[in-house]
Amino acid sequence: MQECVCSTVGRLSNYFDETRTAELVSALNKHLEQLRTLLAQSKSLSRDVQYQIIPNNLRTSKVLSIQSIDFSPINRVHERFAGDPDSFWEHSEDPAHVELRRRLICVILFLRSKLESTAAVPPRIARLLQGQKSYTELKNAGRKYITIGRKLGGIGCLFWLPLDVPPSTEFCRHRSYMSNSATDPPTLCSCLNLSVSYNEFLSGENQLLLFLYALGGTDIPDLLLSSVEFPQRRWTADGEIEEITASGLNVPPELVNILSDRGRSNDLMDNPNVTHQLLDDGTVTCFVFPMLTSSDNNSSGGYGTQAHMLGLPPMLRRQYKLKSMWQVFEKMIGRYTVSPLLRSQVLEAILFFCERDSVMIRRVAVEQARSLLKKSMPYYLHASVVLFQSILYRIDGDLAKAEARIRDFMWRGPSVATRRDHALLGRLHISLIENKIKCYDSDVPSFIYKWEPKQPLSTLEIEVTSRLQTAASRFFQSVGDFGAARISLEQFLSLNTTKPIRSGTRHIIAGRLADMHCEMKEYSQAMHLVQAELNSVDDSERQRRSFRRLLLASAEANIGLNRLDVAEALLEELYSTVPPKLDDLHDQQLHMRHLLAEARVAHMRPDTEEAISRWKFALQEVERMHTLKSRRGFIAAIIYLSMAHAQLSIGDRDSGRHSWAMGVEILRSEICEFWIPVVPTIWLPWVVMEIHVLQGWSFRMALPGGKPDITYP
Repeated sequence: MQECVCSTVGRLSNYFDETRTAELVSALNKHLEQLRTLLAQSKSLSRDVQYQIIPNNLRTSKVLSIQSIDFSPINRVHERFAGDPDSFWEHSEDPAHVELRRRLICVILFLRSKLESTAAVPPRIARLLQGQKSYTELKNAGRKYITIGRKLGGIGCLFWLPLDVPPSTEFCRHRSYMSNSATDPPTLCSCLNLSVSYNEFLSGENQLLLFLYALGGTDIPDLLLSSVEFPQRRWTADGEIEEITASGLNVPPELVNILSDRGRSNDLMDNPNVTHQLLDDGTVTCFVFPMLTSSDNNSSGGYGTQAHMLGLPPMLRRQYKLKSMWQVFEKMIGRYTVSPLLRSQVLEAILFFCERDSVMIRRVAVEQARSLLKKSMPYYLHASVVLFQSILYRIDGDLAKAEARIRDFMWRGPSVATRRDHALLGRLHISLIENKIKCYDSDVPSFIYKWEPKQPLSTLEIEVTSRLQTAASRFFQSVGDFGAARISLEQFLSLNTTKPIRSGTRHIIAGRLADMHCEMKEYSQAMHLVQAELNSVDDSERQRRSFRRLLLASAEANIGLNRLDVAEALLEELYSTVPPKLDDLHDQQLHMRHLLAEARVAHMRPDTEEAISRWKFALQEVERMHTLKSRRGFIAAIIYLSMAHAQLSIGDRDSGRHSWAMGVEILRSEICEFWIPVVPTIWLPWVVMEIHVLQGWSFRMALPGGKPDITYP
């Protein structure tokens, strides 16, 4: 006779047998399930029994039971209120309606608590919750329901979950029930609190408006909105470029989809709350009503800062109008409190403006970056701020401070830890070289290569090596050693790197190398080099400084080959690439080089009256180029001497004598400068020798680098 389960269990509890116990699994499962069913049928029995029976697979059994859900009760609720969502919140005897409404109330109460900490309960819901002293439990349930919905793939799942699923275990097409839950709907501004973590509850139109609010609401460039199509490019710790999409910046997916779809975003922007206007520089911007109030600032700070990051990717690819971008970003910096988690991201964004656009913007950006720095931040952020401070000191002519700032950082600052850090150390080294070049230090040749890239070269180290070779060539050019300058540039182009040189970097090096060929009267080689680069320039690069250098180098080579019409056409094309403001030293130098080339072309035709007019205009321009500090400088002397030759050639001896005297007087205290190719080495000697033939006047000029003065004849 077979022993009963109860007797077997009693015996095995005293004398345990692993093999015999394993044989009882099926019988125990059946027996425990029967006991659990019995206890569930009698509450008094369940209270008297001191034990509970809970299946190990309780959660799994519920998930499996979803496969056979009866959706008819929920469907009846939907059919009943589809055309009249307001009635959804009235009294009902339908259990399915009551339970579904309770679930939505939990979610609504939670979301309204996120809108504002003191948000009142909507009257319709308050009537349904009469007698409820605290809503904390309901809010917590709402938060848990949202978590369940997100895990299942969408908030709409909340409508289709079995009505007996508790919150401890997502709303889309029925959003109207929520939006009609209150007679006091929240303001759009207060929805900023939802835009960061609960954006799926906001319509596409509201997400777009909130995005504009987060950016400040006024003078928002259209380019910033469309920039979501481009990934943001950053340097990694290994010195390589990584691309981060808008989604990687935690911008809501629905907003990314809207901004990526031009047609859809244009339709949503056709809104009475949004107006468009054209700024003086041609930038199209939008303006949103009503403006954000100060109470919204901190709530949208994280979202606004992340949103503006979208404006940076295109600027790393194209020369957009940075002033309008900076104005938006600067307002956000002043308006929002930057959280510690976003501090490094914001600092990197500010550093982008520290090296570009007007000197005024760069000054403000450097100061903002300095204020955000913390001692614990990585080396490359500290080094970047020091670098840009040094550059600004050099622009101001304070070379002592420019060098001292870097030396102090190298002595007291953090240590280099990554390849990116090592590349930034190279940038600081190059800034010291620039200071030495300005001071005409004699130890520049021995100092140049004290920084070396690590092998194999990272992409960032290739960029820094390019700058180093350019600085070296600029030094050799500054002392008139054009052969050494050419060798320095050729060395970089012949680098055996595993990665291709970026097009912008190659354009700069090729343009400078072509200038050196022109200095050595190798015009055909210069033409061949420049033409190959011009053929590879795409539309997005035509506004860059490197493209202007290539055009000027090509014009110079054509002038050397006496192809003046071609040179004139290239110089005319250059006007379409000039930035609206010339606050940067390099932009001012290229501008003056452009004007002198135009004057020389007219002078050589010869179209003397036109040449004199162009020389006079160049003189006016050089006097207003404050960064060049050339009101009484070398370039002004070149212009006066050239104008004297043109005036004497048409018989205007008095004007010619005056211009000659002005040029010679300036050169009594100025040293020859070689930064405009050919002009001091080929053009100026021809001018003064021609004048000597006409008038018998002699000429003397001091040379840099400790070389003896040069005299003509």
